[in-house]
Amino acid sequence: MKHIFKPIFSLTIILSLLLSLASCKIKYDETAFPLPTETTLPTYTEKGYKVSVDGDEIILIECNVNEEYLSIPNSISGYKITSVASGCFAGLDKPRSIILSNGITKIEADAFRGCINLEFVYVPNSVTEIDANAFAGVNNERFCVMGRKGSAIEIFANANNIKFMTEPLNNN
Repeated sequence: MKHIFKPIFSLTIILSLLLSLASCKIKYDETAFPLPTETTLPTYTEKGYKVSVDGDEIILIECNVNEEYLSIPNSISGYKITSVASGCFAGLDKPRSIILSNGITKIEADAFRGCINLEFVYVPNSVTEIDANAFAGVNNERFCVMGRKGSAIEIFANANNIKFMTEPLNNN
């Protein structure tokens, strides 16, 4: 009988400690230990294009221009675009042709997902990084990309069974 009371007594002490701790009201001092907050990057919108500024990287994060032929501007609100974000053109159903501007260096995953009528994208030689899923969801039967011979887009197109056209030489 002596052995039964010892665990019950211990359990009673633990429960009473927990209940007394639960009833304590401790005030959190946010100035001493601030909670982490989500960092929001500044964004700028111009003519239906939205960019996010992250240091030297200017990311085209959203395109609200749903037209047949798009020519992406070199800069938005004075910021030169350096990359195309995931989902930037996602779901646009009108574009058939998109020309990316020189200076863009990266195309992220799913940038063109769901562009069901997209047939052509010009990718400048400045693009050196293309995510494997950048053109996921685009109809490969009639879709092709254009760029310089030996460029990142040619290597990408060959590796992903996408039609590639060589950029005509500029004789100027």
